Amino acid sequence: MDYPNLKELYHENGVRVIFFHDGIDVLREICESGLIHSSLCYFTFSWFVSEKSLKHIREVLVGAFEFVDASIISSRIRLCFNSKDEYARGKACLPEKVCVLFNNASLLNEANFQSGGGSGEFDAVYNARANIFKRHYLTAKIKNKIFICYDWKFSDVNLDEFSPSEVVRNVKGTAIPSVIKRAKVGLLLSEEEGACYASLEYLLCGLPVVSTPSRGGRDEYYDSTNSIITEPDPRSVAEAVEIMVQRLERGEVDGNEIRRQALEKIIEFRTTLQNQINIDLIGVSHNPLPEGYLEAAIRKTNKLWKYRNMRIKDLSQLM
Repeated sequence: MDYPNLKELYHENGVRVIFFHDGIDVLREICESGLIHSSLCYFTFSWFVSEKSLKHIREVLVGAFEFVDASIISSRIRLCFNSKDEYARGKACLPEKVCVLFNNASLLNEANFQSGGGSGEFDAVYNARANIFKRHYLTAKIKNKIFICYDWKFSDVNLDEFSPSEVVRNVKGTAIPSVIKRAKVGLLLSEEEGACYASLEYLLCGLPVVSTPSRGGRDEYYDSTNSIITEPDPRSVAEAVEIMVQRLERGEVDGNEIRRQALEKIIEFRTTLQNQINIDLIGVSHNPLPEGYLEAAIRKTNKLWKYRNMRIKDLSQLM
């Protein structure tokens, strides 16, 4: 069967490399339709993979076993987990070979985000949707702050309640860095999320981060030099921002070094992914990806959007 709207990262000599983002439910149909026999499928996740989510993934895999044997699943399906915690829990309850530690924030095109050149007029910036789970209320005691947000129908928070110095709405992707760099410190305040593109955008722009403890993978990029993890209360968050601003003023934190470290981690994750794809291609008697193939694809389209099938529930969406 033909799927004209199927996005492929790579297709050569009858083998295709396909990415599905938040599309685990289509796995059973991929196997039932026979698409699996010409494909290597990589599933990425935008949200924290909880125990409940893992149970569902396991049920989907069991359903797929009705149509193909375990060796097909083990050689052609990969689940890309954003954090070490998710990866370890995945390996404990799923076929180990299908699990890969790959933080999908590393698909950001780093060329869009450069350090330096900002005004730093605000102590902190928070780039987040106007939703309760983002916990904007934790910024209440930060006096000099800017919010970046996007108007959408599911907003359930009035950002003006938290007295931002400025709210910048509906910023286009390429303009985000210029707004981010108007601040000294980036904020991440949700308790549970996913890889979190906003977090890595801060780091690539050279901003250190103040974050609350979180699940989902954003802290895979953090260390003691680029971040402070603080308790989720307004006073603690404000104090952490003040400490980080002071470190910047004393020259203890360097924006270019923050970006360099972030790039190092990005390369680590991308290398893991490209090596995995190459192993899988060789495993089905195919040549590996051409040198630099993944990097070139990311340069063409930020986050690999043009090559990822987003939130596909069934294959009819691709016809």
